Amino acid sequence: MEMFSQELRELDRNTVQYMMDEMQAEIDRKRETIGQQQNTIDQQKHLLEEKEQALSASLEEIRRLKAMLKEPMNQ
Repeated sequence: MEMFSQELRELDRNTVQYMMDEMQAEIDRKRETIGQQQNTIDQQKHLLEEKEQALSASLEEIRRLKAMLKEPMNQ
């Protein structure tokens, strides 16, 4: 009977270790996914900043051209 109890304890320990290993693997996978998502977010932020700068430059050019249109033409 004692041997049976020892085997059950060992089985329990192995099961707990296996579950811990699986949990750690899941945590690692989620961290990797979060890292990839953060990289994507950073890239999108950078693209958005570039587009905002281009838009700002375009608006400034529109203002400049409108001002030129208001100036009387010298002939």
